[in-house]
Amino acid sequence: MAGGEQEARSVHGRIDRVCRAFLHLSVAFGGAVPHDPAVAAAVRQRLPFVLHAPDSAASAAMHQLASRLLGAGVPCGEDEPREGFFVRLLSWLGVLETVQ
Repeated sequence: MAGGEQEARSVHGRIDRVCRAFLHLSVAFGGAVPHDPAVAAAVRQRLPFVLHAPDSAASAAMHQLASRLLGAGVPCGEDEPREGFFVRLLSWLGVLETVQ
């Protein structure tokens, strides 16, 4: 979890610089999960926070992140939505038609 969008982007920037320097790959910013008291309450109840508090800010952020990973076209602070990793992978494997 990040203290806010700015902190998340700062951490992403550092990770991206290291990846570009050592792996010659860039890492896209996927989003931020904000600090949310619902997460601590879910931990105490031993439940996933998205089930314990589905309307919380952390749950909403997690749903947005999952949608981005699945290629649902949720924008990540840019003008154009990014195509998700799994959509690209399934397309590359030639099984995208069976998934949709």
